[in-house]
Amino acid sequence: MRLSFLFPALLFASLPAIAQVEFIAEDYFPADKEFEALRVIASENGFSDPAQLSSVADGRLIDGVGFRSFAQRIYTVGESGSLSVDIATLIDYRAAYALVTLLRTTDIQDGPPGDGFAFDDDGILFCHGKRWVRIHGRQIPEDLIRRVASSVSNRMGEPAKKVPLLIAHL
Repeated sequence: MRLSFLFPALLFASLPAIAQVEFIAEDYFPADKEFEALRVIASENGFSDPAQLSSVADGRLIDGVGFRSFAQRIYTVGESGSLSVDIATLIDYRAAYALVTLLRTTDIQDGPPGDGFAFDDDGILFCHGKRWVRIHGRQIPEDLIRRVASSVSNRMGEPAKKVPLLIAHL
């Protein structure tokens, strides 16, 4: 008799989870007040519909390598600075590594942060497993960008430290 009551109760309790349509990303972003310089979250966006990539820089390329989901948080820094953290979950590690390779402006270095990263004039790109991360800052000290990248990478867990076989062979 108890089992006949338990099953409907569990089914009823799980209905909100089944009805949920909006994508909720795993939270790899810095914690509130983790960095004093990141004052306010100016905007936050997360989705798993590839059509929404049209509003993201390099969105067509992200879609082309095996898009699964995207999350973005933009912070205000100081009086006029801003910091954007973009995290794309892709089909696999090779897709994430390919994005870093295609979008970098400098050489790829071994992580941390992530499995591999590349710095440019105003930010950092890195791959961590099947996730690709872009941290872009306007009027932001390089040290802050590095610390935020380390925080995001640490929240994703231990990097695999692997390079695609063809790249390792070359």
